[in-house]
Amino acid sequence: MTVFKDARALADRTFRMVDGLLLNKTPETDGITTYNNGVKNMPTYICKPLTVTAENYAEILINSGRYEASDFN
Repeated sequence: MTVFKDARALADRTFRMVDGLLLNKTPETDGITTYNNGVKNMPTYICKPLTVTAENYAEILINSGRYEASDFN
């Protein structure tokens, strides 16, 4: 068992948040999570990790297009 956070999803979320800030909009957050940066609690958006097992690795990793089946041989 391991966990998977698709870097493409993380990059997309980061881009959308920064783009919102550059357009003087409030970036979308998950409305639940905050992160204390040492100055204050900052709203955040957590991309949930997926649990990967021997039973579901193909569905999660290969079907995502991130990996090829040959990567696991």
